[in-house]
Amino acid sequence: MLSVRYPAQRCGLRREDIETIKAGVEDILASGHMSYGAWVAEAERKWAGVVGTRHAVMTGAGTQALEMAVRGLHLRGKRVVVPVNTYAASAQAVLHAGAFVHFADVDPEYGMLDPDKLPKAPDAVDAVMVVHIGGNVSPLLGEVLEYCKQRNIPLIEDAAHAHGASSPWGSAGHIGQVGCFSFYPTKNLTCGGEGGALVTDDPEVAEFARMFRHQGRKNPGPGEDPQSYKHVMAVANNYCPDELRALILCTQIDRLREYLANRRAAAKVYAKHFPLVESPESSYYKIITHEAVASTPQVTLPGGVYRTPLHREPAFGYVGMSFPGAEKFCASHRALPVYNDIKPEEVEEICKLLKEGK
Repeated sequence: MLSVRYPAQRCGLRREDIETIKAGVEDILASGHMSYGAWVAEAERKWAGVVGTRHAVMTGAGTQALEMAVRGLHLRGKRVVVPVNTYAASAQAVLHAGAFVHFADVDPEYGMLDPDKLPKAPDAVDAVMVVHIGGNVSPLLGEVLEYCKQRNIPLIEDAAHAHGASSPWGSAGHIGQVGCFSFYPTKNLTCGGEGGALVTDDPEVAEFARMFRHQGRKNPGPGEDPQSYKHVMAVANNYCPDELRALILCTQIDRLREYLANRRAAAKVYAKHFPLVESPESSYYKIITHEAVASTPQVTLPGGVYRTPLHREPAFGYVGMSFPGAEKFCASHRALPVYNDIKPEEVEEICKLLKEGK
């Protein structure tokens, strides 16, 4: 019986990174300083530098970053457009922040927000969230930006798939007022578990996020006495980033260029065999095609993004409604195997095996 040679995910870290992490873990454990320490600060510095924003605020999960974005933009009780083709966390973060979700349909080719489906009334919504599906940035994003500009409403980026992606409007996460990333183990960059980050140029949003993640306590600045901040300034939550995950994330941020180069080289090979859904400078978190393709005994296809649009999920109460763009995209697209360490010759073999398995 043939064994799987190319699994849906391959998430191993390089040996030298593992050694760096092991040494760092010993230092952290010996220090007794497990959270909000030097490694968290370093991960935030590094990630802000990659994205190009003035601020990065690390969180315990990407969903937490999204919730803090909605709260930090003062959208409680207001209406936020969310594309119906996304992970449940995008909509749940809006709801947890006390705002209302307005689902909008997506372009059936790219699976991302269709600007023609945005509400036409001047005051219909108060903010827009876009999701960079598979690490692509929609070619229609310029129209969404113009929509927000004309109405003077903020754009939130769910960039959970888009580490290192760029576009004519800027790098992913630095296009709207706030960008949000996930560092879950399957992402292009991992912190070794749950983790995320909010990025922004807005100092008030950044300060709010730092306070909210710390039970509403204001964080002391450099050289300030931590004991001088004893009061809870807001009803908030514990979205604590810890030193161990920040340490792992730092090693992986240093590898991002290498990982992106490998994924982009893989996409070039795949494009010779399959018509791809892609944008320039994609992160290729997922390599997407609308061509019919199925797993074989030696190649397991990764899951699509996503197979069920949110209006069909019972939790959101839209069952029975129709969003044809999302329905078409979800039914037709497939994802092809891609890893941070994938080699072009592996992609050629995957394509051969997939075509033989038809």
